[in-house]
Amino acid sequence: MITLRRGERQYLHIPFWGLGGSAPEVTVGTAVQAMTLDAGYSPPAGWSAPDGLGSPQWYRVLLAGPDATGNPAGTVVVAATARIFTTITAGDEIDIKPDLREDWVRII
Repeated sequence: MITLRRGERQYLHIPFWGLGGSAPEVTVGTAVQAMTLDAGYSPPAGWSAPDGLGSPQWYRVLLAGPDATGNPAGTVVVAATARIFTTITAGDEIDIKPDLREDWVRII
């Protein structure tokens, strides 16, 4: 669970493997936004890829609470507690659910 205060912004980073050049999208509530590759991101201490997968590519999206102002383009404004889904479209649409513990955004 990601906790987001009403007036703050926070990056959400998600690992992906084998995308073949396609960028994933994130859906939070009804908002859909393409994610951005963050090649310089270092995962938190203690995080490791599942066995046999190797190093992932990390993508990010900026989440903002409903009272945050001055949001840059591409920001997903989260109006209420919502579930996070990720998808990748490469020919046929495929739902991808990475190893993601924080699959809800809670607004406080």
